[in-house]
Amino acid sequence: GLDMAQTNLGVLYDTGRGTEEDNVSAARWFREAARQGNPVAQYNLALMLHQGDGIPQNKAQAAALYGRAAEQGVPLAFLPHAELLSELGRYDLAFASYQRAEDAGSIEAAYRKGVLLHKGLGVEADPAAALLQYTKAADAGLPLAQQQLGVMTTLGDPTLGLQSDPETGIALLERAGEQGFAPALMELAYLYDGALVIDGKTLVEKDEQLSLSYLVKAAQVGNALAQNAAGERILMGVGVDTDPVGAVDFFIAAARQNYPNAFFNLGQMHQTGIGLEQNLEEAAKLYAKALELGVEEARQPLVDVCANNAFSACFLR
Repeated sequence: GLDMAQTNLGVLYDTGRGTEEDNVSAARWFREAARQGNPVAQYNLALMLHQGDGIPQNKAQAAALYGRAAEQGVPLAFLPHAELLSELGRYDLAFASYQRAEDAGSIEAAYRKGVLLHKGLGVEADPAAALLQYTKAADAGLPLAQQQLGVMTTLGDPTLGLQSDPETGIALLERAGEQGFAPALMELAYLYDGALVIDGKTLVEKDEQLSLSYLVKAAQVGNALAQNAAGERILMGVGVDTDPVGAVDFFIAAARQNYPNAFFNLGQMHQTGIGLEQNLEEAAKLYAKALELGVEEARQPLVDVCANNAFSACFLR
């Protein structure tokens, strides 16, 4: 019918197949088809409204369209519908939508439903049921669930009736880390960065070398915080012999992601000639960039570098 033709035309504009990619035109055709009740168009338009892709972002409209698509049996709509309802504070409706998504096979929905049960949002708090949901999602391999349950198990969580069990918790974090889930790797790095002591008993010994190894793994999967932190430790010789040249690549990787402190660290290296060739003009540029991104610590070094120089970056303060 006409609605399917309009939907297909929207897909062509959205993907750039056979024509130039044009998200505005795609949204227009999806909207026409959605008005006629086409569930695929409703889902696609909801996605664009959710992300602000080619049209102004409107989460309330997106939630309504996800809901209409879900009512017509589009499984892909179940989870984002629930997530938007939760974000908009409609927790009771979100819980029902998460249940529907879980029934359709979404492991993430199982985890998210557990969060609502844990916090008592949209449903009466039920710690035992929440723990079952977290465990179900973790056992199914969801790295977010493995990370969160790993932290709660390692430290203990009285709200869930969990006693501290570092061995089990660390194993869960390791499973998430093996999937390249950077937050889990960062948790492991932080855990070994300082000893875990509960009730006067040391449950996890401090191990700076192991901590650094997890930072490096997180850096390798693209986590900018880990890239900068690994660079700092390698530069200062924490958990490894000091290696200024080896730290440079980590700082550069973080700077490519616009991580503020990476610019500051590279600026210091260019200013001092440690790890990089001394280059005061480059140091000024890097300090100026760090300052622009909110690193107030870069202000005085920038002043110092510019004191007897007239680099272009010196006039951007």
